[in-house]
Amino acid sequence: MAFRSIIVFLIGVVSALGMVPEALAQSSMPVVALSEATRELNLAAALSLHALPASAAINPDQLWATAVKPPGPQAQEAIEVEPDMSVIGRATLSAGRSKSIFFVQVPTSRVDHVQLWTRPSGGAWSSAEAGDTVPLAKWPFYGQFPAFGIAVDDRDIDVIIVLRNNGTIRVPVLLKTEKDFQEGRLRQANLTGFVTGMGLMTCVVCLLSAASLRVRPGWLLLLFSVWVMLTVVCANGYAPIWLLPDWPELTDKSKAFCVIVLAGLTVWTVGELLDRLEATQLLQLAGPVTAALALTYATVQATLLPGNWRGVGVIAASGVAAALALGMCIASYRNGARYAVWMTASVITIVCAAVLGWLRLPLYAGLDWSAATSALMLFAAALLMRHTQFLRARYGRDVMSRAAIRADRDPLTAMLSYAGLEQSYSQALLSEAAGQGHPAVMLFLLPGLDRTGAEYGHVLTERALVRFAATLQERLGQEWMIGRLSKTRFGAISVRSREKEELVELATLILSRSSRQSELPAALTDFDLRIVFRLRGLEGNTFADVWRQLDEVASGLAGGRRIAMA
Repeated sequence: MAFRSIIVFLIGVVSALGMVPEALAQSSMPVVALSEATRELNLAAALSLHALPASAAINPDQLWATAVKPPGPQAQEAIEVEPDMSVIGRATLSAGRSKSIFFVQVPTSRVDHVQLWTRPSGGAWSSAEAGDTVPLAKWPFYGQFPAFGIAVDDRDIDVIIVLRNNGTIRVPVLLKTEKDFQEGRLRQANLTGFVTGMGLMTCVVCLLSAASLRVRPGWLLLLFSVWVMLTVVCANGYAPIWLLPDWPELTDKSKAFCVIVLAGLTVWTVGELLDRLEATQLLQLAGPVTAALALTYATVQATLLPGNWRGVGVIAASGVAAALALGMCIASYRNGARYAVWMTASVITIVCAAVLGWLRLPLYAGLDWSAATSALMLFAAALLMRHTQFLRARYGRDVMSRAAIRADRDPLTAMLSYAGLEQSYSQALLSEAAGQGHPAVMLFLLPGLDRTGAEYGHVLTERALVRFAATLQERLGQEWMIGRLSKTRFGAISVRSREKEELVELATLILSRSSRQSELPAALTDFDLRIVFRLRGLEGNTFADVWRQLDEVASGLAGGRRIAMA
């Protein structure tokens, strides 16, 4: 009898010792008190945190019984999640209020996986999960950010939250009443709706522009604006709601994919909209080549590379694209472009939007102002590009509206008249006398213009002249003084000395561009354009003598030659 009593006593001691770790964990577990006045709390500072390998199986009973690491002495606004690790947060909610619903929300659209375990103290565990790598059908709540509802009554509620992400991320964990959660969700939906409306408006503006101009830069700008809209939708967390509800892996990878491709498209679009880049073939090819490389890398990263490469890939692609785009703007400006400042402002706006979107500042008043501002800045950049395109198109179609008819200006093209160009010639003589090199002079002779005027009338002929004048101004830029010498002759003077190869290439570009005026009948573009340039000194020659010599060379061209040197 005494022996049986000893056995029962030892079994009781062993059972009691087995319950000690859980009892100690329960007794030292952080407690979050919820009163009637509680509306919103940041649980990041109150949770007991520890990390496990991401591949480790999740057992809530074992997690709850693990020794507790108390919260740090300083409150944390966000929980840091490292790649290939699961961060476990635990706490007990002590309800000092009537029965109600609270929501645990992780207010970010970039977290890969969030799992919440809850139970009334001593009861059974229940779980729910959400995040980029979780199908939307498994989310406990349909929304932009992962959120989980908890029924709270007079009993204590044990809470375990598990956070995982392929890249390093810092996320807050908020606890809100149902009323505050629904109000915040409604305000965020209104803000997102406003941003989406602005994006659609930008796409419509670019569509109308592309349809009216029907040129390659216009269609490329339309593609750019549509891709900006797609990038914003994916980055803001609405891709699984609107586009990819059953493809969680694609939803997760779409953010980095869209951003990298957008970086390549930015370089291509900037290169197409800038002028004065034709002198360097490498700059012409930089845009499409960069876009192709960005698309290739984005595809390889999404399909083959580890997920923790996403952050590095986005930063590298964005940095290279920004450097190339700004370099093209600087090259265009140095070559005498007129609208490089607008394009530079657009590129800087995109860079600021990328930085702001990557930082993801904390929510203010429950709204993701960082993402909204970043999206609006991207749309503003697209509109700045559209404004640049508008300025260039208007310059080409309506030269007379750009400059008032005044002394020394040609009434039709608003370029320098014969007298105005003669004054520029005097300036070139002074520059040559000061030892600044021999000025370059170019003559553009259009002998076929008389024939087209007789066949098509003066209205279309003058329109062709205006278009040709715009082409000259577009290709030569601000470094040349351009004037109309007569009905069929244009002249240009550059004070800066030029190389022969440079002038040959420039004349070839003007010749090719003048033969592709799609808005006019084909016969009207056949001016029989002839270009003659001179690099010798001007001293000892009058203004009329120089043009007479060039005109003789141009008139004597035969055998299909169009470009000559006097």
